Amino acid sequence: MEMDKMKQTANKNRAFSKTDLKKEKTIKAKTQAMRDLRHEEMRQTSQTILDELQLLQQRAFHRNINDFVFDLVRRRMQGAPLRAYFVQKVFALGHSHKPWPFGTPKNRQQIQRLGNVQLPFIFEMVISIQYLHNQILDKKANIVTAEDVNKNLLAANLLKDLLYEYIDEQIPAPWQTKVRKEVRLCFQLVDLGQAMEKEWNTFEAFQSNHLPETVFLGEKIEQELDLSVFDTLIHQLQMDIPRDKWEFAQLYLKRIYLTCGMLFVQATRLLNDIQAVPRQKSRSLEQFAACYGIMRQLVNDNADYIPSAFDLTTKSKLSSDAFSDFRNRNVTLPLILHLSGLQPSRQIAKANNELGMRLIQSADTTLVPAQEEQLFEEMLASEALLKSMQYPKLLAAMCAAHLPNLSPEWREGQLASKLLLDSCDIVNWNKFLFPIKKSKYYKRFRRSLYYARIERQIKYILGSRLSANQTTAAIGYAFRQTLAQVLQPFAAHHQLLIKKRKNQIGKLSS
Repeated sequence: MEMDKMKQTANKNRAFSKTDLKKEKTIKAKTQAMRDLRHEEMRQTSQTILDELQLLQQRAFHRNINDFVFDLVRRRMQGAPLRAYFVQKVFALGHSHKPWPFGTPKNRQQIQRLGNVQLPFIFEMVISIQYLHNQILDKKANIVTAEDVNKNLLAANLLKDLLYEYIDEQIPAPWQTKVRKEVRLCFQLVDLGQAMEKEWNTFEAFQSNHLPETVFLGEKIEQELDLSVFDTLIHQLQMDIPRDKWEFAQLYLKRIYLTCGMLFVQATRLLNDIQAVPRQKSRSLEQFAACYGIMRQLVNDNADYIPSAFDLTTKSKLSSDAFSDFRNRNVTLPLILHLSGLQPSRQIAKANNELGMRLIQSADTTLVPAQEEQLFEEMLASEALLKSMQYPKLLAAMCAAHLPNLSPEWREGQLASKLLLDSCDIVNWNKFLFPIKKSKYYKRFRRSLYYARIERQIKYILGSRLSANQTTAAIGYAFRQTLAQVLQPFAAHHQLLIKKRKNQIGKLSS
């Protein structure tokens, strides 16, 4: 009898393993298909906004002047125009709440063009103009000589004027004032964030320990900022750094919210307003946009610490831009964690004394490749880069939690939601992560209690959203699908889920 029971149990486990493997393969195939669709759609978005760019170029200047004015914009739009694509997908989510209240076919045609062409183009233009300024402030893309700086300034000023002319002439009258107001606010918030960086996000400010507990930026600006959506992230950060660095970290989060996150929020708010989205859904979409924007910025801040020797580039980032934050003494999340150095170890002491404190004081100097690689190695040894990688993962889970649930009949909105979730996978698989994931430190870190705790937090964030809308029996499978699409692949986490499902099957069978 005992032998028969053992054989039955073994057969049941084998059957479960085969079924589970088949489901995992199906999910991977669906995820790859979703990714392929997203890449194809982004290519279509690129062509759409490049066609719109022609309207500006036709009415612009002499050909020689146009070359340097439109060079960066054209290169960004020819790649994967993230902001433009984001606006298109949020537009699809916004009008999926009910039939459009836009009356005549002419109005519907106008709103379609506004959401799918004009606003995507406008917000991609905004970020391109901001990059021209950012290259000057951070000495990126080899913009260091007076001649190159002047060209960037002129290009940014001319593009901004052309953008406002485009809004005045191309945007339909009912929404013209709203669009102009939000674009102007985007530029203002980014400039304010850049000023905050120079004042409170420097190495000197990190060292001083005399930062104000609260920084009031004016009633108008403070109304735009809502850091409560990041409570989970802030709590984790406070666990990872000493108490006397909390104010510095808070100012850092507020600064990147202004320079990056708010562009996504403002675009979402504008679309919600134009489409008369109900307040509850509008609030969820804005919280999603805030988490999405900060997630993308933290991914970029981590990528800054990959040595130039790996020769990794993007449309707006050269390999020589590596460690630009460090060279400019801008203290971002990886360096906050590294210099805080809570764990007593010789590697961290060495990093703080020999590199973290010595090299960063050499402002405006170029790190040689050997120094970059040494600092990269020590930031891995201190686990600063490894921990910093986990923060975008938390935000990706928060993105999934804040996306509103849509009725099955709104297929366009459902697809837009899945495509936005798929784009969050950058927290796991982008080329700047490979040097970190291939290191011996990462393999050891994945077995740590810290990594396991972050995984549990991600599971809780995603599970809390599902449990509010689904029966308990459906949570396991739906959660696994969401996790596989948003944060796939987490090998260790998948094993944990497999064990959980085995336990559930065991309880059901008993």
